[in-house]
Amino acid sequence: TQLTASFPIPDPSGDIDDFQQFVNIAQESFPLFVGWMVAALVMPGLPRPILLLGGMQGSGKSSCARLITGLVDPSTAPLKDQPAIPESWALLCYASSVIAVDNVSKIPQWWSEALCRTVTGDAFVRRTNYRDQDLSVAEFQRAVILTSIDIEAFRGDLGERLLLVELESISPEKRCSESALNERYRNEKAKLFGGLLNVAAQALKGLRSVNLK
Repeated sequence: TQLTASFPIPDPSGDIDDFQQFVNIAQESFPLFVGWMVAALVMPGLPRPILLLGGMQGSGKSSCARLITGLVDPSTAPLKDQPAIPESWALLCYASSVIAVDNVSKIPQWWSEALCRTVTGDAFVRRTNYRDQDLSVAEFQRAVILTSIDIEAFRGDLGERLLLVELESISPEKRCSESALNERYRNEKAKLFGGLLNVAAQALKGLRSVNLK
């Protein structure tokens, strides 16, 4: 769609652990973070948890969401605003494989329910324009990223579908300009993508041997 951008040509010598220099995620949370990216990239058709990036203001949540999207579903508009109506949400889901919604505050009931259905599978039905009896159906099952300061807003069924990754505060000596961060990311993106694909290949190879109790 018009939101789709191109993947970099992967450099197989890359290591996804190097992604830690671009995101402020605690060491113990990083494997879950990588696991979510693998699932978002190579496992369509399976329900995946909603990745919730939490943390204080200035912890780099928006930048983190944008950089993740650049590796698993590059887009001309990587960060989306919170939708106001169901039709807007359905349009976003139909146009992208990964939807990153930035600065979520309050979640209305309809969107909470829509988010749950989005990760398990949903369809949006409406009447075809100028035709009384014909219907248009948009089916989708997507990976979703949310960034928010107020974690208490996520409760009930939605809370059970969340993978919470807390971002740590950025110390003054580690803080850099957004332009400098973007330049480093562009220079390393092919290696980061190659490293992610290496992990994805290992995961797919071992998937059949996993037996959940």
